[in-house]
Amino acid sequence: MLKNEWNAIALNVDEKSPRRNEAALAERQLAHTRKVLEKVDLIREYWSKIPDENKKSFHQVMADFMALVWRYYAIDNATHRFWFTINDCIRDYFAQKIYLIDIDKAVLQYEWIRFHYEAEKGNKQLVETIINKRTFKEFFGSRGIPVSRRIGFVQFREGTLAWRGADEDWQTLDSLWAGGRNEVFCKPELDTQGNGCFMFENRGGVYHIDGTPCNDQDWDTYFSQPKLMEEVVVNHPLLKSLHPQSLNTCRIVTACAADGEIVLLRSMLRMGVGGSTVDNLYHGGLGVIIKPDGTLNELASYHDYTRPGTPAHPDSGVVFKEVKLPYYQEAVALAKKAHSLCGGLRSAGWDVAITPNGPVLIECNVNYSIIARYGGLRHEMVKYFTPAE
Repeated sequence: MLKNEWNAIALNVDEKSPRRNEAALAERQLAHTRKVLEKVDLIREYWSKIPDENKKSFHQVMADFMALVWRYYAIDNATHRFWFTINDCIRDYFAQKIYLIDIDKAVLQYEWIRFHYEAEKGNKQLVETIINKRTFKEFFGSRGIPVSRRIGFVQFREGTLAWRGADEDWQTLDSLWAGGRNEVFCKPELDTQGNGCFMFENRGGVYHIDGTPCNDQDWDTYFSQPKLMEEVVVNHPLLKSLHPQSLNTCRIVTACAADGEIVLLRSMLRMGVGGSTVDNLYHGGLGVIIKPDGTLNELASYHDYTRPGTPAHPDSGVVFKEVKLPYYQEAVALAKKAHSLCGGLRSAGWDVAITPNGPVLIECNVNYSIIARYGGLRHEMVKYFTPAE
């Protein structure tokens, strides 16, 4: 059971009036029970699309939603704090494959976001610094953390494509390729989930975006806003063998314990699929949990819950359970060290690339909700994100 302080927040009532709390709680739970029952057909529609033979029965799934209402109060959009709807919760339940695990151990993606959001409210300035892809590199790079190298910005301006480095004037694109460089990776400063990211290449004077030839008509579409350019990070050969077109990264989630120790919560390897240059699950990628010794779980999962897990990569055929990641312990140590530099930060998801020479920090995510979809993290949520007694 979550702590009383957090129940009071959810109820939006005066926590000094226990009877009023009880009455408000009963009224809220009854209202949400009705909402769940109104969505029976929608829940049944989702449930019917699940291909997994080990799924819970429909009656067990409905019991799970009742548990969310009566025990964990996850379905709540009555206050401004909780911006999701019951439809989001239903979609989240199936996307996270909670129909395969004990509801007492599971935590909804939106529930995780809500508690993490509250826990980090006092760290607003720090969070803004480390999630911004430009200031992130300055913050950690200046503190001895290996990060991907930033080149500068590229933008379509005054009818032409131009670029500039830090504190430099805009230059023609021809100078970008000086010294033998023929490709850069472009990304927006603030967007997430792989949105707006692409590989930009110069192949003998013909420009390509994610492998497709492009011309002046494409510039305004891709470069109307400045895009951050980075040197292309190269995967270790083992990770590259999974899917060579994308940088396949580890999402390593850490938390700060009460005594200040930085601990590992969970880690996951993300891989591109079908020639995509990004490994993000929201763009069709695969995710597989990494065990403590660096070996991979037997099955990888898609974001689309209607697609069954797969024991091997659909393109390369590499069998996941046979893979042990190189430099994995070093990657975890790097994430922990980066977190230790962020005084007051409760938890973060670190994107770490494993190169032939070791791990490199790519990005930091504070809303790393997707990690919650791979099993139960309720105990961790309560332990690290709720106020002390």
